[in-house]
Amino acid sequence: MEDTKSKDTFCPFPFMHLNMWMDGRLKPCCVAKDYIPDVNIFEDGLEKSYNSKGYKQLRVDMMNGKENKLCSGCYDSEKNGAYSYRKELSDRYSDLKEGLLEKTKSDGETKLEFQHLDLRPSNICNLKCRTCSPEYSTNWIAEHKDYVKKSGWTNFDGMHKTKTFELDIKSEYIENVKHIYIAGGEPLYMKQMYNFIDGLENKENIGLFINTNLTVINKDTFFDRFKDFKLVHLHISCDGVGEIGEFIRTNVKWDEFEDNLKFVKELRENPEINLAYNIQATVSILNCYHIFDMMRYMLDREYIYGDVDFTFNWVEGPYWYNVKNFNGINLNSEGEMTDDITSEIIELFKKEREGIPELIQNPLYEDEMMKNPLWDDVTNFIVNLESKHWPNPKTLDMLRANINHGLRYNKTKLPKELEYIKDLIK
Repeated sequence: MEDTKSKDTFCPFPFMHLNMWMDGRLKPCCVAKDYIPDVNIFEDGLEKSYNSKGYKQLRVDMMNGKENKLCSGCYDSEKNGAYSYRKELSDRYSDLKEGLLEKTKSDGETKLEFQHLDLRPSNICNLKCRTCSPEYSTNWIAEHKDYVKKSGWTNFDGMHKTKTFELDIKSEYIENVKHIYIAGGEPLYMKQMYNFIDGLENKENIGLFINTNLTVINKDTFFDRFKDFKLVHLHISCDGVGEIGEFIRTNVKWDEFEDNLKFVKELRENPEINLAYNIQATVSILNCYHIFDMMRYMLDREYIYGDVDFTFNWVEGPYWYNVKNFNGINLNSEGEMTDDITSEIIELFKKEREGIPELIQNPLYEDEMMKNPLWDDVTNFIVNLESKHWPNPKTLDMLRANINHGLRYNKTKLPKELEYIKDLIK
């Protein structure tokens, strides 16, 4: 197999990774801009889907140094100076590249020998976060139905469905799997995840990574269920402390969440289970001024060891929560004219980055340094906010409509710390 040409567009994931969603569609990875075209495992089966025309073309493009639009997010980030997910994966799995290319035919067909899985078996969830939707949370369905009915909109029936499937993957395809990531929905709330992990062989070779809101955890069975895995890593979603967290992630009770956090913190010290976790936030207009206060809250209480245990992504959609769309909007928390919100957040994150080391000690090798994931997140977010953008002119109207509907429907009110949102929507 001929190696990639002079332009580096290669990523290992389309050759070794499976990213399966609750509606049967596949993506090259979770950050890809779109799904593989014309593929649905419910209709075509996994074997045909993984070697579909679109999937094979993606591999051919990568083998020939061509940028495929499915992966434009990473390519564009790199052009803007960011450290992309593609680059991270290429560095992490550089030793696998030659073998992955050898097992791939010139037309892009490859063997189903997964070493890495990213599975989204259901949209069943007990929360309805403000920045989420019915596609990823069944708890959103009733509220969204009410919203579109009052708005006079139609053609949303496809979103108002519970979507689930059993994770039935042939054992021969995953006998060498080393890394399994499960999200939803809420994995700790869905039987599909438990059915799958309970049937896994060679757990001692598998790192299991679960994206969880940590609001539903069976403390009596957790240890026995997960102790045999090589590693269990919880990516704990949290978007704010106290009232802010409860408002953004509707149905969260902060005291219960924090009690569960104390439980996994104590379990992390148990030598009979290899448990790790990090706090993972989603930055939006609802918490962009609060996010580092939340990090310090976690550090002060020793819920996390250091800033490397705190990471975040950011909202692209719904667009009315995307910080980038508030470029040119000039209200501060007192309703006074000031610099636009996007520029304020850029400066805030730049200032916070000054206290975050770019490189940290590699936990696997005493004499090596590695990128600090939080430093990368902050840098990439700044790059994103500073890149060219034309804000959606309907941002404030849609923010106003969604916030006000949510307040009425859930009989809630804005926390005092989010008074600036009240100024934006009045």
